[in-house]
Amino acid sequence: MFGVQIEAFNWESILHVPVDTESERAYRLRPAVKEIDHRLIVDIHLESHIKTVTFRSGLVLQNNSSQEMQMVMVNKKRRILSEVMHLKPYEIFNVPIELSYDRWVVIRPNDQYHWSTQMLMWSDVMLPKAPKSVQCLPLESTEQQLMPYEYQINVECDKKNPLVKQYPFLK
Repeated sequence: MFGVQIEAFNWESILHVPVDTESERAYRLRPAVKEIDHRLIVDIHLESHIKTVTFRSGLVLQNNSSQEMQMVMVNKKRRILSEVMHLKPYEIFNVPIELSYDRWVVIRPNDQYHWSTQMLMWSDVMLPKAPKSVQCLPLESTEQQLMPYEYQINVECDKKNPLVKQYPFLK
């Protein structure tokens, strides 16, 4: 069993976190921040007789393309709220807990492109009519003629889990 204390936002300690079986469990962080009950995901995996315990948010982003991609978190007015993150091919990024609930994600392949025209939020990509791809337009000032770049979107989650509709718990 583990006990976890997260210093940010004066969240209460989480006691008695079992780590004896492989699982992904969500723990409510109290008190709520701006009326949002954030969650800490405890992800336990066993591989080659080595147990890995990861403490993360419920929003995981992965670059499944063969090229590096850039990503930032933005607000609804597209104002950038995070550093530019560079995701290598097949790299996984765990979005910080405080940015996972009410922020959007925009992406691009590199500095020669604008940020994606569509902004992605966890609750939007769960909808049946959610976009299946996002497009990045080339900057006009580039010397070479670049074509628009398009990323396919794939969402993985347990749709039977009621938490998925209330809080980000997806990849």
